[in-house]
Amino acid sequence: MVLIITTSRNPSRRSRSFIKDLVAVVPTYIRVNRGKKTLDDLINIMYAYNSNGVLILYERKGNPSALVYYVNIGNKLQKKLLIKLSSIKLCREVKGFQKPIKVKYLFIDSKDIRNIQSDIVNALVTILDVKLTSDINVSSIS
Repeated sequence: MVLIITTSRNPSRRSRSFIKDLVAVVPTYIRVNRGKKTLDDLINIMYAYNSNGVLILYERKGNPSALVYYVNIGNKLQKKLLIKLSSIKLCREVKGFQKPIKVKYLFIDSKDIRNIQSDIVNALVTILDVKLTSDINVSSIS
């Protein structure tokens, strides 16, 4: 599943860096510079990349504040999910951080999410294109 990720118009440096960090670790994200593109323009970009949705990063006071997931329904973008963000730390701000090399898959260990509501888990699986370890045999993937 390919997902277009972009920012609101006129993003801050922190928002642009956060988008780059997300694209580096989520292999199915394609970053698009928004510029003056409208939501209708983003639909055309979705068709060009054969994407299932658009993830738009919004900001407040220059800091990333929310990720909104949109899907195309009848040539209109419809908001499906909102994830509020706070206390974001960028990769460049983490001491000793190294960018991942060629991430192929993202996994969530099903043992770690037993106490989390299923709608939150389903949202993460949809937006991040995450595989649950109970669904696949991790040792068979190289």
